[in-house]
Amino acid sequence: RGCRRVVTAQGNARADTAAAYGGVGGIVRAYLRHRLACAAAERADVVVGVNPDWTVNVPLHPRRFVYIPNMIEDDFFEARRDPEPGIVLFAGGARAIKGWALLAEAWPHVRAAVPNSRLNVIGWAHGQPLPVGLMEHRASLVVEGWISSRELAARMERAAALVIPSHFEVSPIVLAEAWAIGLPVVAVPVGGVPALATGAALLVDREPQALAEGIVAALAGGEQIDRLVREGRRRAEAHRAEAVSAAHISLYEELLNSAA
Repeated sequence: RGCRRVVTAQGNARADTAAAYGGVGGIVRAYLRHRLACAAAERADVVVGVNPDWTVNVPLHPRRFVYIPNMIEDDFFEARRDPEPGIVLFAGGARAIKGWALLAEAWPHVRAAVPNSRLNVIGWAHGQPLPVGLMEHRASLVVEGWISSRELAARMERAAALVIPSHFEVSPIVLAEAWAIGLPVVAVPVGGVPALATGAALLVDREPQALAEGIVAALAGGEQIDRLVREGRRRAEAHRAEAVSAAHISLYEELLNSAA
């Protein structure tokens, strides 16, 4: 009490909870977390969001909203791409909200169009069975658990495209990481993705055939893909540690000075 309150909104409490739990339990948990998020936003003097569209994950209009992008590691700016044709990177793991089921449906269509394509899956839990739709394409998969930022940057250096097929996203860090490296991104326009990625990623309808066609287009490259990559590199600058730190410091200095 008596101090300025700043709340940083990263995920979406309702969407994340509903995706993690099923049935009545999921509904109740999602509602309770939504109410807690409302209370936090309502009491804040400033809500800092990692997406420029506050409606993506702030449950009510805050008194003041400031967009400050997610920070990403320097490894992604320092990496140098040496892509291997046909390698598609998916860094969402097995969580349903990350859209692995949709990718499993789309992958056979990608393989039919690009026979030498390979899918590098990052974040897959040990012992977790692969989606049924991917079993017959097991030879085209490279499946790994969670890896370090440096290791992910190395995977991105070799990849020809990144795919983000999620059910919901607020501000996927992997998007900015791909931008920094110059890796083409194919994504579905859910949650906060359109506000962040329009003009800097290939956005496709959230259905298997459209996703597959987007991946194939990214692998083929061309002027459109090059233009998206250039714009992504430009936007990545706002995600540098120095830029994100400076934005936070500026906000806190302003709040301290106004309270004096």
